[in-house]
Amino acid sequence: MRWPAGTKEARAAGRERAERARQEAADAQAVRQELPCEGCGQECSAGLCEDCGYPAPDTGALVVEAGLVAATWAADPGDAADVAAVAAHVRATLEADIEAARKQFLDLVDPGEREANPMGRRRP
Repeated sequence: MRWPAGTKEARAAGRERAERARQEAADAQAVRQELPCEGCGQECSAGLCEDCGYPAPDTGALVVEAGLVAATWAADPGDAADVAAVAAHVRATLEADIEAARKQFLDLVDPGEREANPMGRRRP
């Protein structure tokens, strides 16, 4: 069987692009490994350390994403006002739930424990 002209070249170019992408990802990971911990500042912790755990995700971005996901099935995609209304409802609901959970946590934990635990001091 004969391959179409240029197939070998296209495969070689694809392999080169994939190798370049792998190298760029490895370089980005090496840079990330040098970042200090977001919680305590420990050097070379890749943004986290064992004491502080994984960095908390950007809650605001996650709330916006949840609103858009809900809008994909609960709103008319052609109606921007409908999508915005669903997203706003989801945002308000999640923000209220987050605040209620935070308040419940603060009510359950002794203030002295929060001050002694760096995880309790990481976020306001």
